[in-house]
Amino acid sequence: MNPSRARRVFWLGLIVSVLLHLGLLSRDWVLPPVWEHTQESAPIEARLVLPPPPVKSVKPAPPPKPIKPIPKKENPPADVTPLPSAVDEDLPESTDLLSPPVVEVTENAPVAASEPEPAPIVAHAELAPPLNRLPRRITLEYRARYGLASGKQTLLWVNEGDHYTITSVIAAHGLASWVFSGQLVQTSRGRIVASGLQPEEFWDQRGNKRSQSRFDYDAHIILTDSNKGPRTAVLPANLQDAQSLLFQLALTAPPAVESESVVFNGKKARSYRYRVMGEEMLDTPLGPLRALRVMRLTDTDAERFEIWLAVDQYYLPVKLATEIAGYNAELMVQSIASE
Repeated sequence: MNPSRARRVFWLGLIVSVLLHLGLLSRDWVLPPVWEHTQESAPIEARLVLPPPPVKSVKPAPPPKPIKPIPKKENPPADVTPLPSAVDEDLPESTDLLSPPVVEVTENAPVAASEPEPAPIVAHAELAPPLNRLPRRITLEYRARYGLASGKQTLLWVNEGDHYTITSVIAAHGLASWVFSGQLVQTSRGRIVASGLQPEEFWDQRGNKRSQSRFDYDAHIILTDSNKGPRTAVLPANLQDAQSLLFQLALTAPPAVESESVVFNGKKARSYRYRVMGEEMLDTPLGPLRALRVMRLTDTDAERFEIWLAVDQYYLPVKLATEIAGYNAELMVQSIASE
Protein backbone atom coordinates (compact mmCIF):
# COMPACT_ATOMS: atom_id res chain seq x y z
CA MET A 1 0.00 0.00 0.00
CA ASN A 2 1.18 3.50 -0.71
CA PRO A 3 2.59 4.93 2.53
CA SER A 4 0.76 8.25 2.17
CA ARG A 5 -2.54 6.52 1.61
CA ALA A 6 -1.90 4.21 4.53
CA ARG A 7 -1.41 7.22 6.80
CA ARG A 8 -4.68 8.82 5.61
CA VAL A 9 -6.58 5.61 6.29
CA PHE A 10 -5.01 5.42 9.73
CA TRP A 11 -5.94 8.93 10.77
CA LEU A 12 -9.48 8.56 9.37
CA GLY A 13 -10.04 5.41 11.36
CA LEU A 14 -8.66 7.08 14.46
CA ILE A 15 -11.06 10.05 14.14
CA VAL A 16 -14.10 7.79 13.60
CA SER A 17 -13.13 5.69 16.61
CA VAL A 18 -12.88 8.78 18.82
CA LEU A 19 -16.25 10.11 17.69
CA LEU A 20 -17.92 6.78 18.32
CA HIS A 21 -16.55 6.65 21.79
CA LEU A 22 -17.62 10.14 22.61
CA GLY A 23 -21.19 9.43 21.42
CA LEU A 24 -21.21 12.31 19.00
CA LEU A 25 -21.84 10.23 15.97
CA SER A 26 -25.42 9.12 15.59
CA ARG A 27 -28.03 8.59 12.92
CA ASP A 28 -28.42 12.32 12.65
CA TRP A 29 -25.00 12.60 11.21
CA VAL A 30 -24.80 11.91 7.50
CA LEU A 31 -21.47 10.74 6.18
CA PRO A 32 -20.50 11.33 2.58
CA PRO A 33 -20.51 8.37 0.25
CA VAL A 34 -17.42 6.23 0.03
CA TRP A 35 -14.89 8.11 -1.88
CA GLU A 36 -13.12 6.75 -4.90
CA HIS A 37 -9.39 6.60 -5.23
CA THR A 38 -8.14 9.92 -6.42
CA GLN A 39 -4.82 11.53 -6.45
CA GLU A 40 -5.98 14.21 -3.98
CA SER A 41 -7.81 13.55 -0.76
CA ALA A 42 -11.60 14.09 -0.85
CA PRO A 43 -12.91 16.62 1.76
CA ILE A 44 -15.08 15.35 4.57
CA GLU A 45 -18.60 16.95 4.62
CA ALA A 46 -21.19 16.61 7.37
CA ARG A 47 -24.72 18.18 8.00
CA LEU A 48 -26.30 18.71 11.39
CA VAL A 49 -30.07 18.11 11.31
CA LEU A 50 -31.82 19.28 14.44
CA PRO A 51 -34.78 17.25 15.65
CA PRO A 52 -38.23 19.02 15.66
CA PRO A 53 -39.17 20.70 18.92
CA PRO A 54 -41.25 18.57 21.22
CA VAL A 55 -45.00 19.17 21.05
CA LYS A 56 -46.48 20.15 24.36
CA SER A 57 -49.69 18.39 25.19
CA VAL A 58 -52.62 20.81 25.54
CA LYS A 59 -55.14 20.07 28.22
CA PRO A 60 -58.75 20.22 27.01
CA ALA A 61 -60.78 23.22 28.22
CA PRO A 62 -63.02 22.43 31.13
CA PRO A 63 -66.74 22.19 30.25
CA PRO A 64 -68.80 25.35 30.96
CA LYS A 65 -70.48 25.50 34.28
CA PRO A 66 -74.23 24.90 34.08
CA ILE A 67 -76.35 28.03 34.37
CA LYS A 68 -78.52 27.99 37.38
CA PRO A 69 -82.17 28.68 36.57
CA ILE A 70 -83.57 31.96 37.85
CA PRO A 71 -85.94 31.18 40.65
CA LYS A 72 -89.49 32.27 40.05
CA LYS A 73 -90.78 35.10 42.11
CA GLU A 74 -93.32 34.08 44.57
CA ASN A 75 -96.69 35.75 44.53
CA PRO A 76 -97.02 38.56 47.05
CA PRO A 77 -98.89 37.79 50.19
CA ALA A 78 -102.61 38.28 50.05
CA ASP A 79 -102.46 41.14 52.52
CA VAL A 80 -100.13 43.21 50.30
CA THR A 81 -101.94 45.77 48.11
CA PRO A 82 -100.38 45.96 44.59
CA LEU A 83 -99.41 49.34 43.18
CA PRO A 84 -101.93 50.93 40.78
CA SER A 85 -101.22 50.35 37.10
CA ALA A 86 -100.37 53.26 34.80
CA VAL A 87 -102.66 51.82 32.12
CA ASP A 88 -106.28 52.87 32.22
CA GLU A 89 -108.59 50.20 33.60
CA ASP A 90 -110.75 50.43 30.48
CA LEU A 91 -107.92 49.10 28.31
CA PRO A 92 -107.34 45.34 27.86
CA GLU A 93 -105.11 44.00 30.63
CA SER A 94 -102.98 41.94 28.25
CA THR A 95 -102.31 44.76 25.80
CA ASP A 96 -99.04 46.69 25.95
CA LEU A 97 -99.48 49.74 23.75
CA LEU A 98 -95.86 50.90 24.06
CA SER A 99 -93.88 47.72 23.23
CA PRO A 100 -93.99 45.79 19.94
CA PRO A 101 -94.85 42.09 20.06
CA VAL A 102 -91.91 39.78 20.98
CA VAL A 103 -91.18 36.93 18.55
CA GLU A 104 -89.13 33.99 19.90
CA VAL A 105 -86.65 32.71 17.29
CA THR A 106 -84.95 29.31 17.53
CA GLU A 107 -81.96 28.08 15.54
CA ASN A 108 -82.70 26.99 11.95
CA ALA A 109 -86.28 28.14 12.36
CA PRO A 110 -87.93 30.63 9.97
CA VAL A 111 -88.43 34.10 11.35
CA ALA A 112 -92.06 35.18 11.28
CA ALA A 113 -92.83 38.75 10.29
CA SER A 114 -93.92 40.84 13.22
CA GLU A 115 -97.48 42.08 13.13
CA PRO A 116 -98.11 45.84 12.99
CA GLU A 117 -98.83 47.51 16.27
CA PRO A 118 -102.49 48.19 16.95
CA ALA A 119 -103.77 51.72 16.73
CA PRO A 120 -103.53 53.50 20.05
CA ILE A 121 -106.66 53.36 22.15
CA VAL A 122 -107.89 56.66 23.51
CA ALA A 123 -109.23 56.21 26.98
CA HIS A 124 -112.41 57.99 28.02
CA ALA A 125 -112.96 59.31 24.46
CA GLU A 126 -116.27 61.02 24.00
CA LEU A 127 -117.80 59.07 21.15
CA ALA A 128 -120.75 60.42 19.20
CA PRO A 129 -123.99 58.49 19.68
CA PRO A 130 -124.85 56.11 16.83
CA LEU A 131 -126.70 57.65 13.91
CA ASN A 132 -130.23 56.66 12.98
CA ARG A 133 -130.43 54.43 9.93
CA LEU A 134 -132.00 55.92 6.82
CA PRO A 135 -133.02 54.15 3.60
CA ARG A 136 -130.59 54.43 0.70
CA ARG A 137 -132.99 56.60 -1.28
CA ILE A 138 -135.86 58.76 0.01
CA THR A 139 -138.21 61.01 -1.96
CA LEU A 140 -140.43 63.47 -0.09
CA GLU A 141 -143.13 65.55 -1.79
CA TYR A 142 -144.35 68.75 -0.08
CA ARG A 143 -147.04 71.31 -0.70
CA ALA A 144 -145.43 74.74 -0.49
CA ARG A 145 -147.16 77.93 0.57
CA TYR A 146 -145.68 81.39 0.72
CA GLY A 147 -148.26 84.03 1.51
CA LEU A 148 -150.94 83.66 -1.18
CA ALA A 149 -148.60 81.81 -3.52
CA SER A 150 -148.46 78.02 -3.64
CA GLY A 151 -146.11 75.53 -5.17
CA LYS A 152 -144.51 72.12 -4.83
CA GLN A 153 -141.21 71.00 -3.40
CA THR A 154 -139.44 67.69 -4.05
CA LEU A 155 -136.71 66.63 -1.63
CA LEU A 156 -134.46 63.73 -2.69
CA TRP A 157 -131.99 61.96 -0.38
CA VAL A 158 -129.42 59.52 -1.85
CA ASN A 159 -126.96 57.62 0.33
CA GLU A 160 -123.88 56.25 -1.51
CA GLY A 161 -121.74 54.48 1.10
CA ASP A 162 -120.10 57.18 3.19
CA HIS A 163 -121.27 59.97 0.85
CA TYR A 164 -124.64 61.61 0.42
CA THR A 165 -126.48 63.87 -2.02
CA ILE A 166 -129.55 65.99 -1.20
CA THR A 167 -131.45 67.77 -3.95
CA SER A 168 -134.32 70.18 -3.38
CA VAL A 169 -136.49 71.53 -6.24
CA ILE A 170 -139.23 74.13 -5.63
CA ALA A 171 -141.57 75.22 -8.43
CA ALA A 172 -144.52 77.66 -8.27
CA HIS A 173 -148.00 76.57 -9.34
CA GLY A 174 -151.08 78.39 -10.61
CA LEU A 175 -151.11 82.16 -10.45
CA ALA A 176 -147.91 82.13 -8.43
CA SER A 177 -146.01 80.93 -11.48
CA TRP A 178 -146.67 84.35 -13.08
CA VAL A 179 -144.87 86.05 -10.21
CA PHE A 180 -142.24 83.42 -9.36
CA SER A 181 -140.88 82.15 -12.63
CA GLY A 182 -138.41 79.31 -12.91
CA GLN A 183 -137.33 76.93 -10.16
CA LEU A 184 -135.33 77.14 -6.98
CA VAL A 185 -132.82 74.26 -6.96
CA GLN A 186 -130.44 73.56 -4.11
CA THR A 187 -128.03 70.64 -3.88
CA SER A 188 -125.86 69.54 -0.98
CA ARG A 189 -123.11 66.94 -1.28
CA GLY A 190 -120.71 65.66 1.33
CA ARG A 191 -119.61 62.86 3.60
CA ILE A 192 -121.31 60.89 6.36
CA VAL A 193 -119.11 60.89 9.46
CA ALA A 194 -119.57 59.71 13.04
CA SER A 195 -121.23 62.97 14.06
CA GLY A 196 -123.57 63.09 11.07
CA LEU A 197 -123.32 64.99 7.79
CA GLN A 198 -120.27 66.97 6.71
CA PRO A 199 -121.16 69.12 3.66
CA GLU A 200 -118.43 69.54 1.06
CA GLU A 201 -120.30 71.36 -1.74
CA PHE A 202 -123.49 73.41 -1.98
CA TRP A 203 -125.21 74.63 -5.17
CA ASP A 204 -127.94 77.26 -5.24
CA GLN A 205 -129.74 78.26 -8.44
CA ARG A 206 -132.66 80.70 -8.54
CA GLY A 207 -133.69 81.24 -12.14
CA ASN A 208 -130.69 82.77 -13.89
CA LYS A 209 -128.81 83.37 -10.64
CA ARG A 210 -126.55 80.65 -9.43
CA SER A 211 -123.78 80.10 -6.89
CA GLN A 212 -121.49 77.24 -6.01
CA SER A 213 -119.73 76.91 -2.66
CA ARG A 214 -116.99 74.51 -1.57
CA PHE A 215 -116.04 73.87 2.05
CA ASP A 216 -112.30 73.49 2.61
CA TYR A 217 -111.91 71.91 6.04
CA ASP A 218 -108.10 71.91 5.89
CA ALA A 219 -107.86 75.65 5.24
CA HIS A 220 -111.06 76.42 7.23
CA ILE A 221 -112.54 78.58 4.47
CA ILE A 222 -115.69 78.63 2.31
CA LEU A 223 -114.97 79.26 -1.39
CA THR A 224 -118.01 80.63 -3.25
CA ASP A 225 -118.28 81.38 -6.96
CA SER A 226 -121.41 83.19 -8.21
CA ASN A 227 -122.59 85.68 -10.80
CA LYS A 228 -121.07 88.37 -8.60
CA GLY A 229 -117.62 86.76 -8.71
CA PRO A 230 -115.60 84.62 -6.30
CA ARG A 231 -115.42 85.29 -2.57
CA THR A 232 -114.19 83.55 0.57
CA ALA A 233 -115.44 83.30 4.15
CA VAL A 234 -114.36 81.63 7.35
CA LEU A 235 -115.54 78.03 7.72
CA PRO A 236 -116.92 77.56 11.25
CA ALA A 237 -117.00 74.24 13.06
CA ASN A 238 -120.04 71.93 12.82
CA LEU A 239 -121.35 73.68 9.70
CA GLN A 240 -124.56 72.58 7.97
CA ASP A 241 -126.14 74.03 4.87
CA ALA A 242 -129.83 74.77 4.30
CA GLN A 243 -130.53 71.22 3.01
CA SER A 244 -128.14 69.05 5.03
CA LEU A 245 -129.61 70.50 8.26
CA LEU A 246 -132.93 68.69 7.62
CA PHE A 247 -131.29 65.24 7.40
CA GLN A 248 -128.75 66.02 10.09
CA LEU A 249 -131.70 66.37 12.47
CA ALA A 250 -133.14 63.07 11.20
CA LEU A 251 -129.85 61.21 11.68
CA THR A 252 -129.18 62.52 15.20
CA ALA A 253 -132.75 62.67 16.56
CA PRO A 254 -133.91 63.02 19.16
CA PRO A 255 -131.73 66.08 19.73
CA ALA A 256 -130.83 67.58 23.06
CA VAL A 257 -133.39 69.84 24.70
CA GLU A 258 -131.32 72.80 23.49
CA SER A 259 -128.60 72.79 20.85
CA GLU A 260 -126.76 75.08 18.46
CA SER A 261 -126.03 74.80 14.77
CA VAL A 262 -124.30 76.96 12.15
CA VAL A 263 -126.27 77.07 8.88
CA PHE A 264 -125.00 78.23 5.48
CA ASN A 265 -127.72 79.48 3.08
CA GLY A 266 -125.55 79.97 -0.01
CA LYS A 267 -124.51 83.52 0.92
CA LYS A 268 -123.41 83.48 4.55
CA ALA A 269 -123.29 81.28 7.64
CA ARG A 270 -125.26 82.10 10.76
CA SER A 271 -125.44 80.47 14.17
CA TYR A 272 -128.82 79.44 15.56
CA ARG A 273 -130.10 77.87 18.76
CA TYR A 274 -132.80 75.21 18.80
CA ARG A 275 -135.10 73.88 21.48
CA VAL A 276 -137.15 70.66 21.56
CA MET A 277 -140.76 71.56 22.35
CA GLY A 278 -141.95 67.96 22.79
CA GLU A 279 -144.07 65.46 20.85
CA GLU A 280 -147.50 66.12 19.37
CA MET A 281 -149.88 64.51 16.92
CA LEU A 282 -149.72 66.20 13.55
CA ASP A 283 -152.55 66.03 10.99
CA THR A 284 -151.12 65.43 7.51
CA PRO A 285 -152.38 64.13 4.13
CA LEU A 286 -150.71 60.85 5.18
CA GLY A 287 -152.88 60.75 8.31
CA PRO A 288 -151.99 61.57 11.91
CA LEU A 289 -148.27 61.37 12.57
CA ARG A 290 -146.47 61.40 15.89
CA ALA A 291 -143.99 64.23 15.46
CA LEU A 292 -141.23 65.84 17.48
CA ARG A 293 -141.47 69.62 17.31
CA VAL A 294 -138.20 71.59 17.23
CA MET A 295 -138.19 75.40 17.26
CA ARG A 296 -135.40 77.82 16.47
CA LEU A 297 -134.92 80.44 19.18
CA THR A 298 -134.68 83.98 17.79
CA ASP A 299 -134.97 87.53 18.98
CA THR A 300 -137.39 88.59 16.23
CA ASP A 301 -140.49 87.01 14.70
CA ALA A 302 -139.06 87.43 11.18
CA GLU A 303 -136.56 84.64 11.85
CA ARG A 304 -139.06 82.20 13.33
CA PHE A 305 -138.48 78.63 12.20
CA GLU A 306 -140.15 75.39 13.30
CA ILE A 307 -139.78 71.83 12.09
CA TRP A 308 -141.69 68.63 12.84
CA LEU A 309 -139.82 65.30 12.71
CA ALA A 310 -141.95 62.17 12.22
CA VAL A 311 -140.96 59.75 14.98
CA ASP A 312 -142.20 56.65 13.11
CA GLN A 313 -140.87 57.79 9.73
CA TYR A 314 -137.08 57.86 10.39
CA TYR A 315 -137.50 61.30 12.03
CA LEU A 316 -137.90 62.78 8.55
CA PRO A 317 -139.09 66.41 8.33
CA VAL A 318 -142.81 66.30 7.54
CA LYS A 319 -143.64 69.97 8.21
CA LEU A 320 -141.68 73.24 8.20
CA ALA A 321 -143.00 76.66 9.11
CA THR A 322 -141.18 80.00 9.03
CA GLU A 323 -141.71 83.71 8.40
CA ILE A 324 -139.88 85.53 5.64
CA ALA A 325 -140.21 89.27 5.07
CA GLY A 326 -143.51 89.33 6.95
CA TYR A 327 -145.05 86.42 5.02
CA ASN A 328 -145.75 83.01 6.50
CA ALA A 329 -144.15 80.15 4.63
CA GLU A 330 -145.02 76.48 5.14
CA LEU A 331 -144.10 73.06 3.77
CA MET A 332 -146.48 70.13 4.43
CA VAL A 333 -145.56 66.57 3.40
CA GLN A 334 -147.77 64.94 0.74
CA SER A 335 -145.95 61.65 0.19
CA ILE A 336 -142.91 59.69 1.34
CA ALA A 337 -141.25 57.01 -0.83
CA SER A 338 -138.11 55.07 0.11
CA GLU A 339 -136.09 52.15 -1.15
